[in-house]
Amino acid sequence: MSYNMRIFKIRNYMKELVDFFLVEKEIEKTLDVIELSFLVIDGLTRNNYRNKTNASEIADESIVELNSRFKEHGIGFQFEKGNIIRVDSQLLHTEAVKPALKLLNRKEYSYAQQEFLSAFEHYRHGRHEESLNDALKSFESTMKIICDKRGWAYGQNYTSKQLIDICYKNKLIPPFMQQNMKAIRSLLEVGVPTTRNKLSSNGWGSERREAPEYITSFVLHMTASIIVFFWLKQSKIKHKICKKENNMIGILYNYSTLYLWVAMTLTFFVFCIPILFIPLKWAEFMKWSVPADNHLTIYFGRCLGAFILVFEYAIFRAIYDESIRPFVFDLALGISALMTAVHLYGALKKIQPMTETIEIAFYSLLFVLTLIFYPVT
Repeated sequence: MSYNMRIFKIRNYMKELVDFFLVEKEIEKTLDVIELSFLVIDGLTRNNYRNKTNASEIADESIVELNSRFKEHGIGFQFEKGNIIRVDSQLLHTEAVKPALKLLNRKEYSYAQQEFLSAFEHYRHGRHEESLNDALKSFESTMKIICDKRGWAYGQNYTSKQLIDICYKNKLIPPFMQQNMKAIRSLLEVGVPTTRNKLSSNGWGSERREAPEYITSFVLHMTASIIVFFWLKQSKIKHKICKKENNMIGILYNYSTLYLWVAMTLTFFVFCIPILFIPLKWAEFMKWSVPADNHLTIYFGRCLGAFILVFEYAIFRAIYDESIRPFVFDLALGISALMTAVHLYGALKKIQPMTETIEIAFYSLLFVLTLIFYPVT
């Protein structure tokens, strides 16, 4: 009986955790225990803690007490947003890191927040290269989110310098301040990105270079300060475009790059190549009557195919250069509108096959889609 009792004896996980914590000598492992424990307090116990009605308030008080104990004993760590974060300067932590975490604690900033917290997690464990990588990712993610919120077009593969250029071009910093803030722009361009690139992302060669701890600390706090600055500044900028719910133009502008890829691929293989190289077969496929003397037909067909090819190249350029994207969209609007008018005329005069009349719907749809995906600024 006693043997069976020992088999089915219920483990006391809380006692095991406390016993481990009291005898463990490694600081990192004890911090892991604290972090795990307060993750439970900050999450699970808020909804139901011993049937108390103020469970969430008790959880908040526990976190405040933990951080107070850290400060009281001069331990350079704080529990913030589910993570134990290393604190080198209480002033910087209070004025830069905590405000940045608070601002990033929004649904649309979730990825930037994860990257920001990951940077501090790596820093705590001495993984300075990984910390620099995640600091830059958080910096870039924040700028992309601001561009999305303000309707500023950008490429998904844009570097931090290109994103900074967009922020300056769209007056995230007012024109009258830009001359006096050249130093800040230089800091943005050569601070987080360059430090990370020089010390982290490139190949090590025959000798591994370690990013110094003091540089990692500097970059992390600079990243936090810049995130706060950018977020506060963008919140003061008035929208230049109508509210999307009242205006169809550009309601899917974030997907303008994808739209260009699809439009370019479709028109290249369906229109450009056949009309340029096999114009007669294309005409026959579209139910046109091909005259016996077809030299003029071939000539005009290939001229049209060449024109389409040039426009395809313009679309390709616009995919990677957002500065010319509105112009290409304007061309697409003009072409689709004129082609709709031409096909309507042919239908009314009954001088074209039914296949060409059906294209009225195609060009009308193309016009509407181009408006919807228009890259508003």
